[in-house]
Amino acid sequence: EIYHVVNRSIASRPLFLNKRDYDRKLSTIFYYQHTNSPLRYSFFIRLPLERRRDILDELKDKRDFRVEIIAFCLMPNHVHLLLKQIKDSGISTFMSDIANSYTRYLNAKRHEIGPIYQ
Repeated sequence: EIYHVVNRSIASRPLFLNKRDYDRKLSTIFYYQHTNSPLRYSFFIRLPLERRRDILDELKDKRDFRVEIIAFCLMPNHVHLLLKQIKDSGISTFMSDIANSYTRYLNAKRHEIGPIYQ
């Protein structure tokens, strides 16, 4: 099945303040699409560029996805995703990983704590 998933911010607060924020969200979406991402994304991006390329190449070669991303739209205060589940619990695990990763990033950037999504 294909599912339309929406993730909205609390109180319509902006999720993305600049291009870097949009890029960060997109990167986490495509990183956590893979079933066995070897590291949390926050650790992955601290690796040297060559090592990151190697990891991404390995993940691409395995083609072991938990979800297929059909379409997406990042809006200032919410995200739309059309997803096809490939693995059991794939969508819920995927959404949890991308939400948690981006929440940690945005809270660190804003010097805040707590949830950012409804």
